Amino acid sequence: MHVDQESQELLTIVTHKGLYRYRRLPFGITSAPALFQRAMDQILSGLTGVQCYLDDLLITGKDEQDHLRNLNATLQRLEEYGLRVQKDKCKFFRSSVEYLGHVIDSSGLHMAPSKVKAVAKAPSLQNVSQLRSFLGLLTYYAKFVPNLANMLKPLHELLNKTKQWKWTDRCEEALNKVKTALAQSEALTHFNPNLPLQLSCDASPYGVGAVVSHVIPSGEERPIAFASRTISKAESNYAQIKREALAIVLGVKKFHQFLFGRRFTLLMNHRPLTSIVGPHTSIPSLAASLMQRWALLLSAHQYDIKYRRSEQHCNADGLSRLPLPVAHTEHSQAEIFYFKEVTNAPVTSVLRVIIPPPLRRQVLEELHSGLCGMVQMKEIARSYFWWPGLDAAIEDKVKSCSACQKMRNMPQLAPLHPWDFPEEPWQRVHIDYAGPLEDRMFLVVVDAHSKWPEVIVMKSTSVERTIEELRSIFSRFGLPTQLVSDNGPQLVSEEFRSFMEAKGIPHIKSVPYHPGTNGLAERFVQTMKQALKSSQGKGSLNRRLYTFLLTYRNTDSFAHDSTS
Repeated sequence: MHVDQESQELLTIVTHKGLYRYRRLPFGITSAPALFQRAMDQILSGLTGVQCYLDDLLITGKDEQDHLRNLNATLQRLEEYGLRVQKDKCKFFRSSVEYLGHVIDSSGLHMAPSKVKAVAKAPSLQNVSQLRSFLGLLTYYAKFVPNLANMLKPLHELLNKTKQWKWTDRCEEALNKVKTALAQSEALTHFNPNLPLQLSCDASPYGVGAVVSHVIPSGEERPIAFASRTISKAESNYAQIKREALAIVLGVKKFHQFLFGRRFTLLMNHRPLTSIVGPHTSIPSLAASLMQRWALLLSAHQYDIKYRRSEQHCNADGLSRLPLPVAHTEHSQAEIFYFKEVTNAPVTSVLRVIIPPPLRRQVLEELHSGLCGMVQMKEIARSYFWWPGLDAAIEDKVKSCSACQKMRNMPQLAPLHPWDFPEEPWQRVHIDYAGPLEDRMFLVVVDAHSKWPEVIVMKSTSVERTIEELRSIFSRFGLPTQLVSDNGPQLVSEEFRSFMEAKGIPHIKSVPYHPGTNGLAERFVQTMKQALKSSQGKGSLNRRLYTFLLTYRNTDSFAHDSTS
């Protein structure tokens, strides 16, 4: 391949006779293989029965006549482009050929005997460099050995830079197991688009594996390829159902060229997962985002899902049924049965997450960080998650919170005459000032219809500043039909009255010494102050205010009390 003039300057070499430039593409350039492969693909484009890897050509045919036809067409194409072949390196009319480290024949794909022999005679490894070379060779033949990644886990652990190199009996056992597996590996059948296709997936505490195979007319399964890998430290913390889903994702991605656009059967030995990733089952909206992304990936494929017992699932199961390591907690049968009973017999039609015991305290802390009210905590909790005794746990949490108990109000002595409920948002708004709290005042604006609150941190509570902030709020939400406030000096001033008249907004003031008239704003102010005081020490004032508003606005409004 000729090199253009500009690139020749980059390929200048220094010799004892002077500087020389390459005029043709040399070996050793990073981009050389890709450039040469692209050129060969363009030259051989349109020819059938021809595979090319750089300068190695493989020409096939269904029978002798078809083979001769493909061979003749290929040689003519090479002649047209001025390419020559070396006769002593060519082999013609072979029923079996070694190509790229594999033996290919009519029955399928086999490992090259020379490579298997090299692995079988490999001695115990002495350092990381030897281990990396050995693992590189094994990875090349991973498609022949089911669950190879699981077998290699002790060897992969030696690559950890934080650990000292130590070849143990466990490593020696893993090495011998891999040698035996390679020697007994199955031949891989050729892919046939006319035969039924199936994908078997499984996971263990150490790795995930998948097998794509054909079902031949006799009913026998013939593997096309195997795939496996060890799981990362983060993935080892996945629940078993999530690891099983990870195995499916591995298989679908690894064998995309076989599966995409064709209907296949997905086999698994984890029954609960069949109802989650089934082709006709929508994943719950409350499922983890990772599971939702995996479900979206699977939705691009056409498949039928089938459960198969572990005894019949050995091609993908591999080492998945070995005992779990000590670091993994094993749950008792009673505990597992208990959760099955709960999830299979929901008390409502709403899908909710069941929180396991170790996480309940953390969930309550997170829920309580933005809310102090017992009723609001129960309301938002019932919308998203559940566990036996949830209401009692929330009650105990609030009762045990000293900050909440200090902020509790005395019960109302007599009922108030309620306002008429507005027919639409922003028909009536209530405003009030809250504070001082941590040397700050807050302007509170609450819509009586939707209960939507706006809170502005105020450095000054002057009438000019109050009018300026109300202008900003009205520019976003529009002018209200009515505005209700107490008798604060800013809100009864002549300047504020003129502002209300100019905007055409009736201003209703509460009865002096009776703040219940403006009960909606007063109630919100109390709720906000309780939340901010009980969360002191958990961030800046603005951050705690935004956290409270986010939680409050996402809580279903109980339209709720009669103070509106």
